Amino acid sequence: MNSSRGRHATPLDIACVLARHASRHISSILEPAVGTGILLQPLIERLKKSAKQIVCIDSDPNALSIVRKTLGKTFHNSLQLVSEDFLKWSERFLAKKGKSFDCVLMNPPFSGRRGLLVRLELDRPSRTISKTVGYVPIEVAFVIRGVKLLKPGGRLLAIVPSSLVSSSGASWVRNYLLSIGFVRFVHELPRFTFKDVEARVYLFVFEKGTTQGSLTLCNHDLYKPEKLVMPISRLNHEARFDYSFNQARLWLQDIRSKFPSLEWTELKNVAFLYRGSEESPDGPKNAIHTCDWNDGFWDSENQREGLKQGNGDRCIKRGDLLVRRVGRSCVQSLGPIRGYLNHACSDCIYLIRPNPAIASSELLFALRILVACSKGAALVERGTGATYITEQALLELPVPTALRLIFGREFKSYLMALRRKDPHAMRSIEKKTRHILTNKTEKVLGKRKSSGTISRRPANLLLAPHNTTSRNLPRPVKETKIESFV
Repeated sequence: MNSSRGRHATPLDIACVLARHASRHISSILEPAVGTGILLQPLIERLKKSAKQIVCIDSDPNALSIVRKTLGKTFHNSLQLVSEDFLKWSERFLAKKGKSFDCVLMNPPFSGRRGLLVRLELDRPSRTISKTVGYVPIEVAFVIRGVKLLKPGGRLLAIVPSSLVSSSGASWVRNYLLSIGFVRFVHELPRFTFKDVEARVYLFVFEKGTTQGSLTLCNHDLYKPEKLVMPISRLNHEARFDYSFNQARLWLQDIRSKFPSLEWTELKNVAFLYRGSEESPDGPKNAIHTCDWNDGFWDSENQREGLKQGNGDRCIKRGDLLVRRVGRSCVQSLGPIRGYLNHACSDCIYLIRPNPAIASSELLFALRILVACSKGAALVERGTGATYITEQALLELPVPTALRLIFGREFKSYLMALRRKDPHAMRSIEKKTRHILTNKTEKVLGKRKSSGTISRRPANLLLAPHNTTSRNLPRPVKETKIESFV
């Protein structure tokens, strides 16, 4: 693996797991970023029986000298070492209509940063690239070019970053692969599989020209992973291949099917979403920032002075809920803000502003039950380590707006804990309610509806000072519009 931070050697046990997905008979194989040849090691015995062509490419001649020492004697007649940039070599190879390969085995370089893009000719226009020539991350270029070099029925065995598996920007790549073959297997590797690399990395197995039915997704356990066999028809519109997201979607679908009367609607229909206005690095100095969240509540303990104020929509209003846009376990920071009316926020924060259709406390209760847990967080968070939340993921999140009608007792206790600023009690109630939603059905809990005796109007005042009157409430609007500042 080559990243913007340098080379990272592939552990042998990872190479062995990936090699299990290779075909039994391989007459030709290509390794376009061979390094020291570690990915080929588990396949040596198989290649001895059938391989007639083994092409190893690397831009580092020192790496190829190591491959020559380890494989040269065994594959004297079939081994071909090429010290060149793979993308340039493959362009000439395809132009000459060279023979394709049974297997392409790769741990390609990862771009690491958005700015490191390479020029690539595409077979057809995609959803994100309207021309047949575009600029893509280098790992995407390696995968697309590797697939073009496969014979029909040939397999790509690759180690790829999370961007290719789950990012919205690479959805066109995933849909392209599904249109020309069969994504057989996607397996998340354990964190820090590569030394000092916390980012999520995946094993990825693709078979060209085969009809797609379902794919197998695995979690981060290397030897005994949890598996999810996912029909292609059930993938979301971005065709995400990550286990955690698809498991979370199925979990949410199950809850929605068991509790249809919770008045599920997307967040964009009941709330406005804004991104803080103060850009980094000055944002943290002049505005409410991620450091101002403390165990369930947004409230600067130091009562910082000199914070910027204003009257715009991107400043804090009564009843706003705040959440970190980026940071470790950022969805856990979803909570109310105490004070600081009309103060500015940094651009590392989202402001969720309930419209008059739902109380701020009701929305907080519903959102945290869904996403403030390891399973639910995958619905809106992307990345690893310093995760991030996209605007689209939040706006399209289905919210059970009538949750308190069935869970009236829990909601009443939640309000009391909210007023006491007791995050431990709040989390305990969230966990209990989440457990019931996961393991019970609406029919079993039907009698609980009558216990939801809390009126909606007082709930609108719960996050406001005690002397709040009706004129402090948001004004009615004729049409709900979501304004984007991302």
